[in-house]
Formats: sequence, structure tokens, C-alpha cells
Amino acid sequence: MNTMNKKITKTAITLATLMVASESMAATVFSDDFNDGNRNGWYLLNATGFNSLPVETVGGESVMSLRDTDTATDFYGAVTTFAAQDLSVVGSKITLTFDFYNDTRWPSGRQLSAGLYNSNGSVVTGDTTAAGLGWGATANDSGMLATAQRFTDRFELRESDGQGLGELLTRLQDRTNNSAYGEDGLWFDYTLEIENIGGDLQTTATWSGSDIAGQESVSQTWLTDAGDVNNYTFDEIGLTARGSVNTSFDNVEVIYVVPEPSSAALLGLGGLALLLRRRK
Repeated sequence: MNTMNKKITKTAITLATLMVASESMAATVFSDDFNDGNRNGWYLLNATGFNSLPVETVGGESVMSLRDTDTATDFYGAVTTFAAQDLSVVGSKITLTFDFYNDTRWPSGRQLSAGLYNSNGSVVTGDTTAAGLGWGATANDSGMLATAQRFTDRFELRESDGQGLGELLTRLQDRTNNSAYGEDGLWFDYTLEIENIGGDLQTTATWSGSDIAGQESVSQTWLTDAGDVNNYTFDEIGLTARGSVNTSFDNVEVIYVVPEPSSAALLGLGGLALLLRRRK
């Protein structure tokens, strides 16, 4: 066996060992069930000053609520941050999940949005009021979100390209469904998943609830060229509403997953096997 083949064989053994010893790398990078009775780290974004973000008890559970105290069709929301996570590695994934409850049925034409964003260095550190859209410190945020709207009873994926959490965003995909997810008195589950597939990001939003048969999902993949919002980094959660939407949130969680090292090792072994075969 020549020196080159010895080196290749040694590398193959190393990769095989790594493949056997490795485990899936998943981490919970954010979690809040509000059982401590406060919203520490969460801040109110408020377009008009007539909204609030209390931690209260709903159905025996401690929750954080977005409450609109007037009838204006303004935007308002909640924002918090977590340790920045990078999705530039193919196969990496970040997932936002939470439960939500509406104490009043959403008025027609109103909407609730939830998204994962890159703060671009403008992290919100206190409650803020800003007139109009863009919302001051968050005006350069960028990210992916999904919106449930009771107008055409649709769910849709959108992207924010440096326009702020409350901006009217670029619509990526529409899906018409029934309006049950805007109903009052029911708990629902929400999941927003963003995954790097072949260098592009696929975003999937899913709504489900025990009182509704099945679940509703929308999914969209887009190229990550210079014209897109994505720079693969996410460090912020944004929950926003538009006009008279009173919604409570519980069990908010962000999970980050990177590919198992064994996957990379397996690909490496395949390449080495081909190389050794050619050298025989």
C-alpha cells in the first residue's frame, strides 16, 4: 500500500469512527412558559399607544397577552431575542413553536403574525411606541413570518426585507382555509420551521388544534440571492397583530438543529471509497 492510500485509509477510519460516535445536535435556544408571572425580556411594540402586553392567567395558565384597547386598525406586538443561530449549513433548521388562545373572535380583516427575524444589531431593550409602520428600532429587522388573517380566511407566508416587524410584507404564498383559527375560547398550536435545503431556505408554517379536524400548513422555498431577505442568521421572535386582535401566548420555544456529523462522515466515506476504487 503506497503512502497516499495509507493516508486515505487512515482518514476513512477517522470518518467511520466519527460516524458511529456522533449524535444529533439539537438545542433549545429559547423557552418561556410565563410561569414566573412576568414578561422579562419581552417588549411591547406599539404603533399608537393604545395597546398592552400583560402577563395574566387564562384558563388556569400563566400567559402573555397582546391586548388592543381601542378600535383603530393599528399594528402592535411583542418582541424578544435569543442567541443568534446560523442556518448557512445545509440541513440546519430552526423552529418556533407556541400555543395561542383568542378571548375574542378576530374581526374581519384583522390578522396575527408570528416570525423569526434577524435584528441586524438593533435589538429592542424596552417598550417602545412609534407612529406608523416600521416601529423605530426594529425598522431594519429582516426575517420570515406566517400570517393568519380573517378576511379571506387565509394563512400566508411573508418575508420582511429590512422593513420592520409590523410592515406590510412581501406575500410569498396564499392558502385559503376556514376561519376557525381566529375563533375565540379555543387553544391552538403554531409552528414555524425554517430549514436550509440545498442552500435555500424552506419555510413551513403549521396551525393545529384539538377542536379542529387535522391541521393547516403552508410551505415556501425561495432562493437566497442578494435580493432576498435571508442572510441565514436569526436571533429574534416577533409576534404582531393588527387592530382589535386579543391573543394570549404560552409555551414559546425555539429549537435549533444542525446536521449530524455522521451525515458528513458518510458522504466523506462515499467519496473515499470511489477514490480508492479508482486507485486499485
